Amino acid sequence: MKRPLAALGAVGGAALVVAGLQVAGVGAASANPAGTGLVISEVYSAGQVPDSPYDADFIELYNPSSAPIPLAGTSLQIRSSFNTVRATIPLSGTAPAGRAFLVQISDAGTASASHLDLPTPDLTAVAAGQSWIDLGASDEVILGTGSTYPAPEVAGAAGVIDAVSEGGYAGDGSYETSPAPSGDQNYGSLQRAAGGVDTDNNAVDFSWAGPNPCNTSCTSAQLSRTESEVSVPAFSKTSGTGPAPIATVTGSGGVPTGRVTVTTEDPRYSASTWSGPLDSAGSATVNLPDLLPGSYTFTVHYAGDASYRPSSSTFSVTVTAGNAATTVAAPNTTLPALDSGTTVRADVPLTVTAGDGGTPTGTVSVWDGTDRLAAVSLLAGQTSASVSIYTANMLPGATTLTVWYQGDATYAPSSSTFTVTAPRAYSDTSVSAPAVTAGSAGHVAVTVASDWPGIVGDTSGVTVSGTVTLAGAGAAQTKTVGADGGVSFDLPTTLAPGSYALTATYAGNDRLASSSAKVTFTVRPRTGSTGGTTVQPPAGTNHGTHATAAQQKLSKDQAKLAKLKKAYKKAHGAKKAKLKKSIAKLKKTIKKDKKNVGAGK
Repeated sequence: MKRPLAALGAVGGAALVVAGLQVAGVGAASANPAGTGLVISEVYSAGQVPDSPYDADFIELYNPSSAPIPLAGTSLQIRSSFNTVRATIPLSGTAPAGRAFLVQISDAGTASASHLDLPTPDLTAVAAGQSWIDLGASDEVILGTGSTYPAPEVAGAAGVIDAVSEGGYAGDGSYETSPAPSGDQNYGSLQRAAGGVDTDNNAVDFSWAGPNPCNTSCTSAQLSRTESEVSVPAFSKTSGTGPAPIATVTGSGGVPTGRVTVTTEDPRYSASTWSGPLDSAGSATVNLPDLLPGSYTFTVHYAGDASYRPSSSTFSVTVTAGNAATTVAAPNTTLPALDSGTTVRADVPLTVTAGDGGTPTGTVSVWDGTDRLAAVSLLAGQTSASVSIYTANMLPGATTLTVWYQGDATYAPSSSTFTVTAPRAYSDTSVSAPAVTAGSAGHVAVTVASDWPGIVGDTSGVTVSGTVTLAGAGAAQTKTVGADGGVSFDLPTTLAPGSYALTATYAGNDRLASSSAKVTFTVRPRTGSTGGTTVQPPAGTNHGTHATAAQQKLSKDQAKLAKLKKAYKKAHGAKKAKLKKSIAKLKKTIKKDKKNVGAGK
């Protein structure tokens, strides 16, 4: 990727200190297509997924040159997708010529037939002062000799030997030219092209495949592996009935082992990724989602194993139904009021009526565009069933949904629309008012955020707008909140020394309910000129007009949350599940931020 590590030397400039190791300063390096320098060859972050191929996260380095490369003075820096450094791991040992070097990142889980232990790692990367690192699917990895690197472009940056970042995440920052493509984070790993090809472009140099961790003992054959071929014959079925398709993996010299994963780009079913293990004959029965009648294209991916390389292919699925007419209906529904910010639901009855008076069978489902919200199977002899609709799936206000009867061997599919009305979301108001000395203007910062239960719905539609009124010190003031949900107020310089109970009230809008917050504002006496006692302000008090540290952190975290929610809206499958966890974690952080803001920190 960069200047060959074996060739690094003193080239002038100050020495760099990396994780306690001192090495000569280095300048920017260039791409290394000649294969004479160390590269990142594989990144695997699914070790914590119970049925993933390996039970620990790892980063594999590769030395494509004909000479050993010492690693002293280098490190692996792991950054989040917003370029926050999570850990810097000092490296040691030597990467042999033409061999891999395996670094274990996370603690090993419980091994099983489909969840293997790693080969013996050449280095276990426990960061100084902390426990094992859980490598996130959106993390960025930098191999280098520095402690601080630029963003977003790191190709050619001082101290950078190699770097990789997966695309598709909000805040992608540390990559070379372009992020690497997105892939199957639960069962695959991000891998460099064979032979350590390095063009300084992550999008070109990396692709997704079944993980193949190799340490310094791996042979050339283990690094290359035998080609495999995975296939599923074209498949037809009647809606609600029929067998499942069979995936088969073949390869010369034996029977491949491991897992196959089935995906589709059809937006209605792209989140319904299926994965399962191969049997002793190299086959697996595929569990397809409950499909509406029509034609579909699926892709089957073989993850590979220690002997066989990964492979993939496409196959077609056709679902048919009978011709007897049906109608399906659901009543317009209003969700109950929210209770303390929790998710609530309504049970909606779905009814299928056959034109000939018969009893249809099969599945009835409810959709919001291409997102399936709920589904239920009709029981024998029944023509109606209920599904639950949750606030987590809806925006405040009225949303038009579609109910589909999928048909069976006798009866044709049918659909209709109905309306679900959700209550207004909660708003969350926070306020801070640092103390001032008498004669100085007070500055009050108010922040309003939406608090819509759940993260499945598109919360970007719940926008903070409207006015905030501040009362409790001088005349009440009303201002319009900004696009970021923030607004500031100036208090009179004529306020007498003492404590004032301030209340900030957000009026709400058509999708957000009103809310308020209180804070105590203190005006300290000025130093007297007649021998009175001087009252010193508390250490670290912010007397300026700038936001406090807590306000700045809250604003930053709220911006991160907005980006993650936008990414979540576009994501599918495993990536969507990962983002869901990240959003939930960040929401907890924001609640702590708001408490700190309210405390005036």
